[in-house]
Amino acid sequence: MIPTISTQISVEEQKQKVGFKLTSLYSNLEALSELFYGSCQVTKDITNQIPLWIIFEKEQLQEQGQTPITIFDFLQKYYNWLYCDTEEGSGYQLGLKLLDLIDVEKTRDEYVQRLAYIYANGIEPPVFVENGGKIETESVRNFIHNIRKNFYHKKTTIDGIRYFFRTLFNIPEEQVKVEYPKKYLLRLNGGRFNNSNFYFPGGTGSYEVLQTLSGSCLNFSRLQDSNFFQDYSYLLKVGIASSYYQETYKNLAHPAGLRVIYEKTLEDYVGPETDYDFSQICERTYLRNYAPYGISYEYTTVLGNINGTTYYGLDVCTGCDGYTGFTGPTHTFPNWNNPGVIGFNFKNIILRDFFDICYNANETTSPNIGLSCDNCSPS
Repeated sequence: MIPTISTQISVEEQKQKVGFKLTSLYSNLEALSELFYGSCQVTKDITNQIPLWIIFEKEQLQEQGQTPITIFDFLQKYYNWLYCDTEEGSGYQLGLKLLDLIDVEKTRDEYVQRLAYIYANGIEPPVFVENGGKIETESVRNFIHNIRKNFYHKKTTIDGIRYFFRTLFNIPEEQVKVEYPKKYLLRLNGGRFNNSNFYFPGGTGSYEVLQTLSGSCLNFSRLQDSNFFQDYSYLLKVGIASSYYQETYKNLAHPAGLRVIYEKTLEDYVGPETDYDFSQICERTYLRNYAPYGISYEYTTVLGNINGTTYYGLDVCTGCDGYTGFTGPTHTFPNWNNPGVIGFNFKNIILRDFFDICYNANETTSPNIGLSCDNCSPS
């Protein structure tokens, strides 16, 4: 252990207290001197932190024509490495000014994500590209920059919504479409209707013409259905699956108290019974596609993975030779649509869930789509 020597006494007094030469303790420092070498040209001066007797001995050896390596050199190289912010150094960003660490334009990528949690609470780790999402770190920098003026002052407005998608998801503003079904609701209007051969005094017509919600036409408007057509709904379409942005949008940009229907326009309306929160597709069950399966046999052959759920079943060609009395491609065991199925055998499937296997087409792709016997050789 090296004695602790005060720098307030003379060099000679320090040398007498030490009683030995430092170089005798650190004869192998020359081998260690390469440890912190790199292309990073950073010098963190620590001379004023080193006891005088160490510096004196180094200078004395240099005067004798030697090239001494002392603990001073080791520590100097270590601090040069420590304060080097590039890949050749520690990368701890100690070389930055303190304010640079909280400057969204200068700070490290991992700090950008932390700043997002502070200034845009709602941008969670799963939405970043490295975690399977759509948001780049550079996009978050752009979003946070002047966020008060560019986003929070415009929050829940059309401009705020467009800014949200333009900066975070790189979607052009003209591609962000917001529509309000309430503009086309049927309201009390004295029986007036829209026809070029008739004229009704007073305000009657479309919202675009009158800029009021009170003048709907009988033959132009729709009855409200408390879902798609209502006073408190709006449609949002940006051209990508809503699963990529839905939670982030709800947390940051969605106007409270309204119902948002994702990736739909007015032209997509098909009736009051559809749940427009997602695009539901139902796969009808046919015996020819499941005839090769047994009732109680447990199927554990892995065929693939959907959204983290491993699915099992028989090879597509199993039922293509008609030995069961039915000829058709064999579909995957239904656990891909219902991960809660226990034991992977048909005894555990509720029949009503099997007649129509329904799923959200925005988030799931059926493993049975496109299956055929065309590439199956007859046995």
